[in-house]
Formats: sequence, structure tokens, C-alpha cells
Amino acid sequence: MVPAASSDGPSGGSGQTPPVFERSATVLLLDDSTGPMQVLMGERAATMGFAAGALVFPGGKVDQADKAPPWRLADGSSHRALQASPDTEHDVRVAAIRELFEECGILLAYRDGELLTGEALSALVPDLMAMRNAINDDAQLFAQFLTDHALTPAFDQLTFFARWKTPAMVNRRFDTWFFAARVPPGHVAVADGAESLSAEWATPTQFLARSDKGDAKIIFPTARNLERLRDFGSVKAVIAHGDPGERDAITPAVKDIDGERYLTIPDGLGYPVTREALEKAVRG
Repeated sequence: MVPAASSDGPSGGSGQTPPVFERSATVLLLDDSTGPMQVLMGERAATMGFAAGALVFPGGKVDQADKAPPWRLADGSSHRALQASPDTEHDVRVAAIRELFEECGILLAYRDGELLTGEALSALVPDLMAMRNAINDDAQLFAQFLTDHALTPAFDQLTFFARWKTPAMVNRRFDTWFFAARVPPGHVAVADGAESLSAEWATPTQFLARSDKGDAKIIFPTARNLERLRDFGSVKAVIAHGDPGERDAITPAVKDIDGERYLTIPDGLGYPVTREALEKAVRG
């Protein structure tokens, strides 16, 4: 998160246009089947325009194809698998599942009413990396890929966890939706080698310790959500706590506290840490 000369102006009489946010989605993919709860993270390639070199949860921007048929039809109706989720987050749910598949090769989907296992996915798609690369190049191929293999995306496996907006001091601003999900049985995360250079499982505490030692770069929103995850004892607890109905976005703000500048978020939102020295937050 790198500050730049930018500010929001209120819309209306001020004559300033409201900020433009790029909608994006990220997945906190969780596993506690063999011990303490772990989360999947990957190192962003140094060439990426946002969070280059940082450890992040899998995810990315909403593509225009995520809003197009079959997800959203001209008459305003939506894909049947999306109809149980709030209308305002249909596109980010599509993006979450698509990006998770592109970046890590893990697909949240149903086939014949059963959650797709890793073994079944490998049998259906022998050259999985080629398919992932093709969808990465053209997001419109994702829906066709699902149809061709009689798969239904498992949007119900995504539990709303948080929503964050990039603060005004950053030129490129995102409206990012965080979803939690349990890794489906048998799936093995493999980085795409382009956007993500690694696919690593560890506990939130272990990832945070690497950042504290200077062995990993973790940006402010990611660190805060790792700290929040750390307070849950199991995947079941995360899922049970999620989806409170509220979807208000958290927008960090810079504040002067005791003569020091901090990047902060409001108290009372379930985050054990709500501020970080601005210099450290900027460096990630």
C-alpha cells in the first residue's frame, strides 16, 4: 500500500468527482484437517502492479466477464447458483472462485451434487495448468469450462469475512471482498508462476512471524485479517462467525497519535490490532 497524492472529494456541490473503486475478491482458504488451522497464501510476482512481492491471499479484480452471462442475464436475473447470496456481491463471488482456480488450481465446484475433489478435477482436466492459463488470458472461458465439464460453482462454500476499501492516499483504489472457505478434499495448491510465485500453507501466527522478522512482506489489510483469523480456533468457528449480514466497508485512515503517524481502522470490528505505524504499514 503506497501513498500517493490523491484524495476523495465528496460528490455533489464540491464539484469533485467521487472516487472510483475497482471491485475485487480474495479467498481465505482454510484447512485444519491435519492440525492447527492453516491458511493459503502466495507471494505476488515482483512485476505485479499491486502488492508486488507481498504475501497475499489468492484473489484479484472482477473481470467484465464476471458480470456477463451466464452470471447476469439481460433481464436482470442471475445464475441459479448465485441466487442464495446477496445481489450486490454476485460479481465478486464469481471472481473469487475464478481467481482461486487461476492462481492456485483449486476449484470450488459441484459435480452431480457432490463437492468436487482434487482427484476428480485431475481426472476431468489432465492438463490443468493449460486450462488455468487460458482462463487467466480470457475470463470468459471460465463459464464455458464449467459447462463443458458439468460443473456448478460452489458459491455457497464462500462465507463473507470482511470488506475493505483502499484509503484516499492511494491512487489506485480497490473495493475488496474477503471470503473464507474450507479447502475441498484432495485439492493441492500449485502456484501459476506468473501472478503468484508460491502457494504456501501455514498458520496465521507463522505468516505474521515471518513478517515481523522481515522475511516476508505483508500489507496492512492482509496483516489485520491474519490477526483476526488467528483468534479463531478452527475452520468451523470461522465459518460459523461469518456472514453477519453487514457489508459495510472498512477504510483505513491516517491519524496522528502521540506525535506519531499511524494507519488505523475503527475499533469494535473484530480486529485485535487496529493501527500500525505509517512507515511500517507503507513498507508492508
